[in-house]
Amino acid sequence: MTNVDDDLSARAARSQTRLATFREGFAANLERSEVLLSDHTTLYATGSAGRGELSPFSDLDVFLVRRGRPARTLDAVEIQAAIVRTLREVGFPPPSRDGEFLRMHTAERLVANIGKPEDDAENTFTARMLLLLESEAVAGETAYRAVVDDVIAAYWKNAEFHPQDYLPIVLVNDVVRYWRILLLNYESKNTEKRLELSAERLKADLRLRSYKLRFSRCMTCYSVLVSLLACARRTGHVGLDDMREIVGLSPMARLGKVARDFSEEARVSGLVHDLRARYVDFLERTSRSKEEQDTLFSDPTYRRARLAEGDAFGDVVFALVAELGRDNRLYRYMVV
Repeated sequence: MTNVDDDLSARAARSQTRLATFREGFAANLERSEVLLSDHTTLYATGSAGRGELSPFSDLDVFLVRRGRPARTLDAVEIQAAIVRTLREVGFPPPSRDGEFLRMHTAERLVANIGKPEDDAENTFTARMLLLLESEAVAGETAYRAVVDDVIAAYWKNAEFHPQDYLPIVLVNDVVRYWRILLLNYESKNTEKRLELSAERLKADLRLRSYKLRFSRCMTCYSVLVSLLACARRTGHVGLDDMREIVGLSPMARLGKVARDFSEEARVSGLVHDLRARYVDFLERTSRSKEEQDTLFSDPTYRRARLAEGDAFGDVVFALVAELGRDNRLYRYMVV
């Protein structure tokens, strides 16, 4: 293994250890789990936990989904209470946005809302995208696998008409749309922050969030798009099993697989190795407390250097997408 592989493996192991602490605490705090979870309800982690990148300073973002039965309010309240209590006990910050994302979704709505206006209003779009892009089951592993299969199947519903050359165009459109929404949300958040922070603190906060957007948020989306392009480039077809494998890998592991699959193409493997090395540097710089990062980003020289790194990272992502997109029909649908 390379130093990059060693670093990523060590980080993933530390992340799993911290997530296991929450998992054990949640199991202890949730009474009636055989009724509330069983094989029909799952709790999955997203964000740095879903990517296998939890640091001692990370928060923990989770989603709650039920399959095959109603999302009962009282059931949700019991599970939410166990989540909040466990977060407090094991040292994670409280849920973001006052627990807004802890509502119980259903697998049926995650699927039925694809392409509908309700997808955004009910937050099923975000729940579905993060399920596919960066998730790991915390509780209810059986239900988690079933929900993942349900969602993937919804994007492959026309595959029977293209048994040898299916391209998941609707999924690609949704992932690209999610990335655009992340960019728009960044701008919207800036407006809110201008009312809350002093001018100097505002500048540091904006640049720090921009830095993270250019690396981790970008990789969340583009590791999947790159993997789909790689499948289409190899065989002209993306199957259900291909997508299941992609979902089961972290963003960096997805890129590692692309490098192995294209080991004889120096341009592709070289771009992937460059991206992974740059990403490890990003993880090292952001494995600090929010206060320490804010202080660092208050220095104009420091923040200019970091944002330049973000721009360079995006250039390499673009180069990899373009390289895998050569003579690739799926690339055309990503653009037009």
